Amino acid sequence: MDITAIRKELEAIGDIKEINHLHVWNLSSESIAPAVHILMDDKMLSEVDAIAASMRDMLLHRFNIDHPVLQFETRHIEKDGLLCCPTNNYKG
Repeated sequence: MDITAIRKELEAIGDIKEINHLHVWNLSSESIAPAVHILMDDKMLSEVDAIAASMRDMLLHRFNIDHPVLQFETRHIEKDGLLCCPTNNYKG
Protein backbone atom coordinates (compact mmCIF):
# COMPACT_ATOMS: atom_id res chain seq x y z
CA MET A 1 0.00 0.00 0.00
CA ASP A 2 1.50 3.33 -1.09
CA ILE A 3 0.76 5.73 1.80
CA THR A 4 2.34 8.67 -0.05
CA ALA A 5 0.00 8.14 -3.02
CA ILE A 6 -3.02 7.90 -0.71
CA ARG A 7 -2.02 11.14 1.03
CA LYS A 8 -1.54 12.98 -2.29
CA GLU A 9 -4.91 11.79 -3.64
CA LEU A 10 -6.70 12.84 -0.43
CA GLU A 11 -5.02 16.26 -0.42
CA ALA A 12 -6.23 16.84 -4.00
CA ILE A 13 -9.90 16.61 -2.95
CA GLY A 14 -11.81 19.70 -1.85
CA ASP A 15 -10.31 22.42 0.32
CA ILE A 16 -7.96 20.19 2.28
CA LYS A 17 -5.15 22.02 4.09
CA GLU A 18 -3.34 18.98 5.43
CA ILE A 19 -3.58 15.21 5.83
CA ASN A 20 -1.98 13.83 8.98
CA HIS A 21 -1.99 10.79 11.26
CA LEU A 22 -2.60 8.55 8.24
CA HIS A 23 -2.54 4.88 9.20
CA VAL A 24 -3.69 1.86 7.18
CA TRP A 25 -4.68 -1.59 8.51
CA ASN A 26 -5.87 -4.83 6.98
CA LEU A 27 -9.11 -5.71 8.76
CA SER A 28 -9.27 -9.00 6.92
CA SER A 29 -7.85 -10.50 3.74
CA GLU A 30 -10.45 -8.52 1.74
CA SER A 31 -10.90 -5.33 3.80
CA ILE A 32 -8.52 -2.38 4.25
CA ALA A 33 -9.16 0.44 6.73
CA PRO A 34 -7.25 3.71 6.85
CA ALA A 35 -7.64 6.21 9.66
CA VAL A 36 -6.78 9.79 8.80
CA HIS A 37 -7.04 13.27 10.30
CA ILE A 38 -8.06 15.89 7.73
CA LEU A 39 -7.37 19.56 8.44
CA MET A 40 -9.58 22.06 6.64
CA ASP A 41 -11.37 25.38 7.12
CA ASP A 42 -14.61 25.32 9.11
CA LYS A 43 -17.49 24.29 6.82
CA MET A 44 -21.15 23.38 6.96
CA LEU A 45 -21.69 19.72 7.77
CA SER A 46 -23.32 19.15 4.36
CA GLU A 47 -20.13 20.39 2.66
CA VAL A 48 -17.98 18.09 4.81
CA ASP A 49 -20.30 15.17 3.96
CA ALA A 50 -19.79 15.83 0.24
CA ILE A 51 -15.99 15.95 0.66
CA ALA A 52 -16.08 12.74 2.74
CA ALA A 53 -18.16 11.01 0.04
CA SER A 54 -15.61 12.06 -2.62
CA MET A 55 -12.79 10.73 -0.46
CA ARG A 56 -14.53 7.40 0.18
CA ASP A 57 -15.29 6.99 -3.52
CA MET A 58 -11.69 7.74 -4.51
CA LEU A 59 -10.27 5.40 -1.84
CA LEU A 60 -12.52 2.56 -2.96
CA HIS A 61 -11.96 2.90 -6.71
CA ARG A 62 -8.28 3.91 -6.75
CA PHE A 63 -6.92 1.87 -3.81
CA ASN A 64 -9.63 -0.74 -3.12
CA ILE A 65 -10.03 0.68 0.41
CA ASP A 66 -13.52 -0.06 1.66
CA HIS A 67 -13.57 1.01 5.32
CA PRO A 68 -12.03 4.49 5.77
CA VAL A 69 -12.23 6.36 9.07
CA LEU A 70 -12.10 10.08 8.26
CA GLN A 71 -11.68 12.58 11.10
CA PHE A 72 -12.20 16.18 9.99
CA GLU A 73 -10.59 18.95 12.02
CA THR A 74 -10.44 22.74 11.77
CA ARG A 75 -7.24 23.21 13.80
CA HIS A 76 -4.04 21.34 14.57
CA ILE A 77 -4.22 18.93 17.49
CA GLU A 78 -1.91 19.79 20.36
CA LYS A 79 1.12 17.54 20.75
CA ASP A 80 0.41 17.03 24.47
CA GLY A 81 -2.55 14.94 25.62
CA LEU A 82 -4.92 12.86 23.53
CA LEU A 83 -4.70 13.03 19.74
CA CYS A 84 -8.44 13.28 19.24
CA CYS A 85 -9.49 15.65 22.03
CA PRO A 86 -8.41 19.17 23.00
CA THR A 87 -7.11 19.06 26.58
CA ASN A 88 -7.14 22.76 27.41
CA ASN A 89 -10.96 22.98 27.76
CA TYR A 90 -11.51 19.69 29.57
CA LYS A 91 -13.44 20.10 32.83
CA GLY A 92 -13.36 16.46 33.99
